[in-house]
Amino acid sequence: FREVGMSVKYHKYWDKNAQWVDFAGMKEDLEAAPNGSVVVLHLCSHNPSGADLTESQWMELADLMQSKRHLAFFDAAYQGYATGDLDADSFSL
Repeated sequence: FREVGMSVKYHKYWDKNAQWVDFAGMKEDLEAAPNGSVVVLHLCSHNPSGADLTESQWMELADLMQSKRHLAFFDAAYQGYATGDLDADSFSL
């Protein structure tokens, strides 16, 4: 992304203390991002944590992304590895 002139910033995802997704922190960062930002998201089997959003979190995130006019860029390299079901692992799409 940088090589084509895009600014790269990282959003929160992992909470070391809770050992799980920092969904509140992630939402906070995406709310603060400029409207129309491109957001890279792992479809499932988040690398390196392996921790995935719940279906309700994906729905909430979709609302936030739409309201901010963000563009989701999905990394689907591990689709099928999280649950063994390609359809279940692509819920976020």
